[in-house]
Amino acid sequence: FGGGKRPFMLSKASVVAGTITPLEPGFCHVSLTAIARQTRAAFLGGGGAIATAGVGAALILGLLSPFWWIAALPLPFAAGGGLAIARLYRPVAERLQLGLERALDHLERGEIKPAHALPATRQSLMGLIAGEIQKAISGPKA
Repeated sequence: FGGGKRPFMLSKASVVAGTITPLEPGFCHVSLTAIARQTRAAFLGGGGAIATAGVGAALILGLLSPFWWIAALPLPFAAGGGLAIARLYRPVAERLQLGLERALDHLERGEIKPAHALPATRQSLMGLIAGEIQKAISGPKA
C-alpha cells in the first residue's frame, strides 16, 4: 500500500487544528495541535489483547496441567508481546510531532528556496528515447 513511500506525517491524526493569534503588525502566534486518540487506543488495545490472550492461555494450562510452572510459561511472552505492541506507538507519536513542526516551519519560512530544492529527477529510458526521436523528427535547429 503506499509503494514504498513513507505515509503523510499527519495521516494518523484524527483532527489537526490550528490557532492563530495576532500579536502586532506583521507578527502572529500559531499553535497547531493533533489528536491521535484513536491511533493510541488501537495500539493499547492490541497490546491489551495480546496480554489477555496470554493470561487466558495460562488459565487454561493451569486447569489442564498439574504443574504450576507449565501454566506460568505463557505469562512472560504475553507481557513482553503486549508491551512491545504498545511501545510501537512512540514512533507514530514522534512522526506526528515532526509533521506539526514541519508545518510550522513551512509557515515561518515559506516555500522551499531554489538553492535548497532537490535536484530534478532523471528521465526514464523511455523518456530519453522519446526525446531523441523528437529531436530527430524536428530536424536541426537553424
